[in-house]
Amino acid sequence: MPRLKKAGMLLILLALPAFVFLFFRFFGNNYYDLPVYHPLVAEGQVVRQGADTVYYRVEGLLGTDRSGSARGSEMLEGRINLVCYPDSDSRTDHANLINELRRLETAFRNEEPVQGIIVAAQEEMGWQKALDPDFWTVLVDQTTEKQPGGLATLLKLDRQPLAGRTFPEHCGLVLIDGNRQIRGYYQQADESEIDRLMAEIKILLYQNSTREK
Repeated sequence: MPRLKKAGMLLILLALPAFVFLFFRFFGNNYYDLPVYHPLVAEGQVVRQGADTVYYRVEGLLGTDRSGSARGSEMLEGRINLVCYPDSDSRTDHANLINELRRLETAFRNEEPVQGIIVAAQEEMGWQKALDPDFWTVLVDQTTEKQPGGLATLLKLDRQPLAGRTFPEHCGLVLIDGNRQIRGYYQQADESEIDRLMAEIKILLYQNSTREK
């Protein structure tokens, strides 16, 4: 009888890790998994490649740099991208926006995969000089002239992002991964939204590090 008890205890100990794994696999929340936005749809059906869903990839002109050269979505490839497109409303609180963008550059300027990109209209240029030019690439928005729908179409701001989700009010930041897939939308000058963005960038950094091993 004691041997049967010991065998039973041993069996429980051996099986426990599997039960824990299955519990979290099917009933737990995976906080290290970020959504990918905008699955491709054709003829009313979600496009799949094998068992995997195919998602929209940002493709097109982002803007022109200080030298007037066109910069397109290829600059997003292989990087973790924070794309900021400030509200062109003259009432925009640039001081608050600068403070939040500085928080981002301070947190990630030493993380090589992370880059910041600011796309703004020509008349909105100037305030960006308060930011670190080694972290932020500043582009002049040209998409309204060269691409129907402009930057809003390129970043899918004219569509519902995911079922049950809405865009934050005054959404001004988009997180784009190294596959040029959209991973998040954030209010541009809200501290709690920037906290969420920072946490989700860290998740992408963690995923990249584990993928490289």
